[in-house]
Amino acid sequence: MDPIEKLQRCLEMSGLKEETCQGYTYKINIFLRTINKETNEITLDDILEYLRHLRYVKEYCIGTVNSYRNAIKYFYEVVLEKQWINKKIPHLKGYNPLPSVLSKEEVIEFIELMPKEIYKVMLYTMYSSGLRAFLLLFMLC
Repeated sequence: MDPIEKLQRCLEMSGLKEETCQGYTYKINIFLRTINKETNEITLDDILEYLRHLRYVKEYCIGTVNSYRNAIKYFYEVVLEKQWINKKIPHLKGYNPLPSVLSKEEVIEFIELMPKEIYKVMLYTMYSSGLRAFLLLFMLC
């Protein structure tokens, strides 16, 4: 059976979200095309080199490289049924996405810049009601 077909069959039964399954399939397709080896010949060293290539040659962010690592780990363990060694291919450290949160003073400053009073009332209502996501969207427009 084709390794991608086997991956998809395993993912169907995994309980992972559909977006995760699609992402894993996409990433594994790219990985297999890039390393250009038979699946039974893939080693942890190949995977390490591929992830290093993503990080330092293609300059992918830490979070993206870790997502490729997760997909490849799943493929390696579940589909290829090989033993994964976390110490050999650890998660990259240092990925701490900052939340999109403004300070209270920044929000008030932004609202006060609105040209019409109705906008100010709407934004103060959104902010005080806890609708910060909508407020952020409004600010980006």
